[in-house]
Amino acid sequence: MGPDRYRVHVQFAIGNDIQWLRWIPLGRLLPGSPKDEPGSDAGEQLRHEATVEDGFLLFATPATQVLYEAAPDESPSRFEVQKKMVQQISWRAA
Repeated sequence: MGPDRYRVHVQFAIGNDIQWLRWIPLGRLLPGSPKDEPGSDAGEQLRHEATVEDGFLLFATPATQVLYEAAPDESPSRFEVQKKMVQQISWRAA
């Protein structure tokens, strides 16, 4: 755990799989993309002010199969490759 050029982060490993979490501090932010941002689409350009009332940790790395299997659930993935992302799960489950 410690700061880097972006903000405070937590890093941990399960076997050789390294995971990162970023600290999202409380405050106000403007989510979404500017209309002139290359690669963004209309659905991402609905900018509005949002308030984060409590800070939280957010995974900055994908939910890999090895991470998912470290939890008490079985992996629903069709292809069993530990470093690959878990397939066939909801955003909330990830």
